[in-house]
Amino acid sequence: MIAQAFLGDPEVVFMDEPTAGLDPKERIRIRNLISEMALGKIVLIATHIVSDVEYISKEILLLKHGEIIGSGNPESLEKELYGIVYEKKVTVEQLTRRRKELGNTYENGNIAPIPGIVPLIQGLRQSGVKTALVSSTATRLIIMGLNRMQMTDLFDVIVCGDMCAERKPDPECYLKAMGLLGAVPQECLVFEDSSVGIHAAKQAGIEVAAFTGSGNGQDVSEADYVVSSYEESKRVLI
Repeated sequence: MIAQAFLGDPEVVFMDEPTAGLDPKERIRIRNLISEMALGKIVLIATHIVSDVEYISKEILLLKHGEIIGSGNPESLEKELYGIVYEKKVTVEQLTRRRKELGNTYENGNIAPIPGIVPLIQGLRQSGVKTALVSSTATRLIIMGLNRMQMTDLFDVIVCGDMCAERKPDPECYLKAMGLLGAVPQECLVFEDSSVGIHAAKQAGIEVAAFTGSGNGQDVSEADYVVSSYEESKRVLI
């Protein structure tokens, strides 16, 4: 993705979540690479990872629901947020213990299926279509969440992040799912709500329907179709 962004030596480069899905060591390497290649250029990066913009950005825009709610350099924003945002160093043991105390979205959060997803999958299965869930999240959390929503039995195959050596945007997870389904790319359609997931599926040779109903605001330009609800998804399945 980075090589494509800088092809032709552009003066302005737009990058969406360039380090998403990477481990910390690789994230730092990519961050340094972007810094080197950005000399003499304007590089606009959209990301939720604070450390990315903290170390390589001269100017930061804070967005909420598509509107700019703040701007400044890292130092001025840090002063502005003093007393509102806190940083604390903890040991791995302390973090693990605190996470167990708080739980997480999958364990005790208020989760429910997105409207339309359950009848859509049920209809596909009744028609003899096999279904798979592919996620970068750990197996334990995915199964816990599915069990809580009573959706586990809706999938023939479940592939999670800890089942693969590489995570999205690498296509390994989708290639593994197709292998378990006994399917080829031409027989598959992926519904994705993230740019890294869309890229992973496209790299696996599969057509992608980007789902925008979850409100993630991700770049979906690489997708073959765009739908805002699972009711609307029926049109791409015909």
